[in-house]
Amino acid sequence: IVFLDSDMMVLNDINELFDKPNMSAVQAGRFKYPDWVRLNSGCMVFTPNKDIEKELFESILPTINERASQGLECGDQDVINYYLNNWSDCEELHLPQSYNVFFSWLPEYVNVYGQTPDIVHFIGGGKPWFHKGLEGLKYLIGLIRFQRVCAWTYLKYRTLLYKIGLTDFLLKYGLKKR
Repeated sequence: IVFLDSDMMVLNDINELFDKPNMSAVQAGRFKYPDWVRLNSGCMVFTPNKDIEKELFESILPTINERASQGLECGDQDVINYYLNNWSDCEELHLPQSYNVFFSWLPEYVNVYGQTPDIVHFIGGGKPWFHKGLEGLKYLIGLIRFQRVCAWTYLKYRTLLYKIGLTDFLLKYGLKKR
């Protein structure tokens, strides 16, 4: 299974991910922070396994306790990193950076690699779907000033969103199968 967070957008063909080994993921941001070793669960490849499922569930409470003792919150990614504590040493599980590039780092990624990534991840609170109407236009203008590749990705996202909305509208109001 190739799992993608719902705040990700696929820009290129990602079929090769289906051939990757179980628990493959990206050390998202490593191109910017070379010392980064943790996996980002936004894009993961896994094979369902009841034993691993059980062990992951058993890792939840220890992960919460460890994170709480450090004054940190805990999420699914933290549990996976706790469970796969030697993941960073397993090079065969490291997917290329192109499969999980944070939108806010998109210009830096393009400058480093000279190409757009395969998957963009809209992490944090600045999700593009929060920007509508005039606010959305201001957001887009800011992206154009920031870098063309950000604006192109955002426009691609908005086009996809409008296509989904139009399809829903047509299905709801009259173009039903006969």
